Amino acid sequence: MRQKMAALIKGAQSGWKQAARLVPPAPIDAHRLYRPKEVASILGVSYHTALRKMAAMRGVVDMGGKEKRFARRKRLLRISGARLL
Repeated sequence: MRQKMAALIKGAQSGWKQAARLVPPAPIDAHRLYRPKEVASILGVSYHTALRKMAAMRGVVDMGGKEKRFARRKRLLRISGARLL
């Protein structure tokens, strides 16, 4: 994988970002739940941008726990592949 990416970077005009755009996106399974990291790679954005976009999307499931007295809330966002298509 690393060699393949290095070959793309050599042929790319402006570096790794242009090379990353040339890599074909992974197929999206409509019945699978995707994590923010996977959504970021599909959309071609950073992890934090994917979190913000997912928080605004319809159909996102928050599987995290509630906020407690001395512990902050942990968000576990998931979205189905059908919503990403």
